Amino acid sequence: PRRGIGEKSHLVLKKEAAVEEQSLYEYVRDVDPKKSKLPARLINSLKTMVTNIEITRKELQKNKEEFPKILEDMIWSTGYQEHLLKEEDGDERNDNVKALFEDIRHFLKNNPESSFDEYLQNIALLSAQDEFVEGDYVTLMTVHTAKGLEYPVIFVIRLNQGVFPNDRSLKEGGVVALEEERRLAYVAMTRAKEKLYLTLTMDYSHVLQRNLLPSQFLKEAGNEILVEQENIFRSSSRGAKSQQGLFNDGDHLSFDDEASDDSKQTVIVEACNDVKDWNVSDVVIHKTLGRGVVTALEGDDIITVEFDDHGEKSVLGTHPSVAKGGHAA
Repeated sequence: PRRGIGEKSHLVLKKEAAVEEQSLYEYVRDVDPKKSKLPARLINSLKTMVTNIEITRKELQKNKEEFPKILEDMIWSTGYQEHLLKEEDGDERNDNVKALFEDIRHFLKNNPESSFDEYLQNIALLSAQDEFVEGDYVTLMTVHTAKGLEYPVIFVIRLNQGVFPNDRSLKEGGVVALEEERRLAYVAMTRAKEKLYLTLTMDYSHVLQRNLLPSQFLKEAGNEILVEQENIFRSSSRGAKSQQGLFNDGDHLSFDDEASDDSKQTVIVEACNDVKDWNVSDVVIHKTLGRGVVTALEGDDIITVEFDDHGEKSVLGTHPSVAKGGHAA
């Protein structure tokens, strides 16, 4: 709601905030109503709104698992619903707000241990699919841009330690940054409808000052390195050294004229647990999450499991960390 603030009042607020070198939010929070050129009634109305926001922030920190209800209470307490219903398209806009809360509740249901910050990070990855037009061509995009999109074939490139996950991010953000990189890797790998290609380089990185190694996300995603062998790259004046790698990019990438005849190539294949099918009420034994019971089959080998100690989660039924433990009574 506008709270009686027109263009002129807004301009006055901006000027007063600029003098104090504060944002509008900070200025409204800190200003003495007597020192503003605007009516005290108007300033106090804004201060009430800011106070509600501050209280909501503290509640979100204390009760992270209740954030959908906290946010909904805050929005409606501001009088926003009454404001919307006065508009010509008020019912539709009100439904949009309700849909937002429903989306938040759905996210929390599927990610029960997530916080409001993680929800915001998730929606920040969403992109407007209308910007992409289907056609017979290759689309190059970042992982962030790919969120919400799907393609029959996906290539995720440069899955090297230090690149993805990114070295600089890990140094600056530690464990939190690693979790964010891992989440992005998950986003990248789940964009494929039919085929997923995970690639990396065997090159020497002058930025990292070392030979590039496979990303930890390859094994974490359930892939297994069957054969590890020497790379065709050889030492040279440029500093490239012999290393282990997963793919042979071709003789044209060798620093010497000839590649070793006995150079070998590492092969990655998807690992699975040999469980052919799951049924509701099957007992699941997960290496990390422990015991649980299948409550639903989502398709594409995804099963919904109610874990004894971790609640309901969706897991890949063919993942090597998952085993079948019989049938619940």
